[in-house]
Amino acid sequence: MKKLLAVFALLLLLTGCGKTVDLMPEANPESSALALYVYDGRTITRQFLFDTETEKEVLQSFQSVKDEPAEVDVMALEPPFYGLEIGAGDGGMVCGLWSDGYFLMDNGGVYRLDYDFAALQKNQAWEEADEFSSLTVMPCASRVAKTAAGWNPFFLTPASRQEAPSGITMELAGQTAETVTVRFANRSGAEWGYGYAYRLQVRLDGAWYEIPAEREMAFEEIMIMLPDGESAEQTCSLEPYGSLPDGVYRVVMENMTAEFSMG
Repeated sequence: MKKLLAVFALLLLLTGCGKTVDLMPEANPESSALALYVYDGRTITRQFLFDTETEKEVLQSFQSVKDEPAEVDVMALEPPFYGLEIGAGDGGMVCGLWSDGYFLMDNGGVYRLDYDFAALQKNQAWEEADEFSSLTVMPCASRVAKTAAGWNPFFLTPASRQEAPSGITMELAGQTAETVTVRFANRSGAEWGYGYAYRLQVRLDGAWYEIPAEREMAFEEIMIMLPDGESAEQTCSLEPYGSLPDGVYRVVMENMTAEFSMG
């Protein structure tokens, strides 16, 4: 009996005691393409797998690798970064971000995971390659951009210069713990239209940076018309960005900005 127990213990040691967590168990290849994001330190690319069976094979390979709960100092992580994103069974999205042997989940979990993402990128027939300039598009970007000590500048993208439309102004009209309200004024001499889309930026050491939301943001594509000489207010929710560290922020809408403070 002791010999059998010793053999069993050796097998557990050799196999790493098996998996501890099924990573991305909500992934649903039947209803969604699998997206692979790669940041090599210079550019961000995104590619897709559309074949359901291939997606299943990739997920099975990924999920079969031993993982274990871990802690990581995200400030110490360096490129390359790899992100996976796929639809979930409930209609939402599930994603994770990998770097230097650590996999960060959108549900807050961190796992030690030695998986060859470079080989995954090379060996699969990925389609529809896109390139991005902002790291905020990376899956779970907020997990490495926002730390207990504040924002991680390495994982933030410097904001581009905003060219406001002529004769239109936007200013802060109000603020609560969950929302920021801006007021548009049209003095352009003609009717002007704007949409619901907005994003946030943070000021660090005198420079402005794009910050990532914690969840995907979708906006109704509708044009709101503002007659010349009139004003209108629009409320933007802070909830998609989660808890914001203390600091100076600004809402960006239609190439205009309105500053506000947290803390």
